[in-house]
Amino acid sequence: MNGLPQIVKAERNLTGEIVITFKAEDKETETAFSDIRAGISWPIRSLPGYLCIMGLLSAAQVGQPKSLMLIFERTYEDNNKLMVDAYNRAHDLRFQRFYSDLKATEWHGFNREFQEKVRRGLGGGDIRLEHSYLAHDFRYGFEVVNRFGQSGCFIIPKSCLLSEQLRQMVPANLEVDRPENKFNAINGFRYAVVAFDKKRKPSGLGKEVEKERVISVQGWA
Repeated sequence: MNGLPQIVKAERNLTGEIVITFKAEDKETETAFSDIRAGISWPIRSLPGYLCIMGLLSAAQVGQPKSLMLIFERTYEDNNKLMVDAYNRAHDLRFQRFYSDLKATEWHGFNREFQEKVRRGLGGGDIRLEHSYLAHDFRYGFEVVNRFGQSGCFIIPKSCLLSEQLRQMVPANLEVDRPENKFNAINGFRYAVVAFDKKRKPSGLGKEVEKERVISVQGWA
């Protein structure tokens, strides 16, 4: 979580927005969000799990400059710690929606266990783990991330793990076998970002789309 301000508290205001109090360098500030959603990439083999929480700023439209803010990120070696922390963060920050790949065979156990923990009382009845659109397609998810990034949509401190992995994501890394097994932060991040996206459509494979694809993180933070 390097570079992210400390979360002091979160409350809902009279309009239903979530107001989070952050603390950085002994100074507290309040930021209002109209929506908060999280992405989960589960730990598997030597790859740590990753949880990121994204907030849509009050009065902002998704895709506009500085509209989506990284509120929280953390890696996990243990899936149970990820599950418990995910619930605690949802409870503390007053949000309900988590996104992952519910169709990934190797993650069936994790997804089912998290959902069962919620039903049994670990979490509240409103907390939901949902399938992120085209979650199996890392390339599509990164295209959405890149489109938003080019518009200056994201507020992400440069010292975060997520920023580090975004800087490493050069075009050649999209062509490797299963990039989601290397870039766990981007993997969890794309689940949350795609959940905010309103322009859902299949990943383009034509030459024109390839020529238009530009991979850059300049100006994202």
